[in-house]
Amino acid sequence: MTKTQKVNFKTPRGVAKYPRLDQPYSWNDAAQRNMPDPEGQFETRIVMPEKDAQPLIKLIKEAIADAGVKPKHLPWKPEVDKETDEPTGNIEFTLKRYGLDTNGKPNKIAYFDSKGAMIKRDVDLTSGSVIICSGWINVSKMAARLNLKAVQVIKLVERQVEGFDAVDDDDAYVAENDDSNNEFENEEEAHSGRPNF
Repeated sequence: MTKTQKVNFKTPRGVAKYPRLDQPYSWNDAAQRNMPDPEGQFETRIVMPEKDAQPLIKLIKEAIADAGVKPKHLPWKPEVDKETDEPTGNIEFTLKRYGLDTNGKPNKIAYFDSKGAMIKRDVDLTSGSVIICSGWINVSKMAARLNLKAVQVIKLVERQVEGFDAVDDDDAYVAENDDSNNEFENEEEAHSGRPNF
């Protein structure tokens, strides 16, 4: 096997799908869902038309050839519509980053806006956001992996809170505080299958 150098990548523009980038997560058997875990992983999928995906697929294949191994798992696959179970014509890449670095210190994902300026606040990025991702490729017998380092946010879709209809009972409670900063989050994903580019 030849010794490989770190291969950097930058994705084409695509649509975020099921991003978990606010903190690392791992699968919790008891809860039967991904739960926050400092030793877990950041993860997102990015979806784009097949023709746009070809340069990145070519780069990954070149990294695999250079490594001289045949990975069991690849970081891309055709996107399939959840309702029809038919291919959408898009390619879906999976990108990950470990929650801790090799020294046991927390990793973070860097965010940049559409102008290339670093975003210094927390970004509540959800499915449907248009993004570009960068990082590096690792290849082993187990997998070819897209390691995520940074995300450029082209169009941001943030979580929305669904409100309630008014109740007109005489003794109904009415709050006097400003509720414009409601922190409750709607966990329903915004991605509905075929993305709009």
